[in-house]
Amino acid sequence: SYYGPLNWFSFFVGYHNEHHDFPNFAGSRLRTLRDSAPDHYEHLPVHHSWTKVIWRYITSPILTPYSRVRRHTLSDEEVKEIRAE
Repeated sequence: SYYGPLNWFSFFVGYHNEHHDFPNFAGSRLRTLRDSAPDHYEHLPVHHSWTKVIWRYITSPILTPYSRVRRHTLSDEEVKEIRAE
């Protein structure tokens, strides 16, 4: 997920995890949802640069349009790697 200012210009697409948890929740209210349930979202990996997210997607050999990551399948090392970026 990405929680920076570009969300205002992209219909809050950065609230990706929240959207998938509650797909019928209005995009403009996803920040309120995240703030009301910090124990569910604060421990998840977060990107601080949208440009870096896009660059990583383009250049990473393990991310493709067919990649699918589920929270419970991430290893501790993968979580550390994502948080370090």
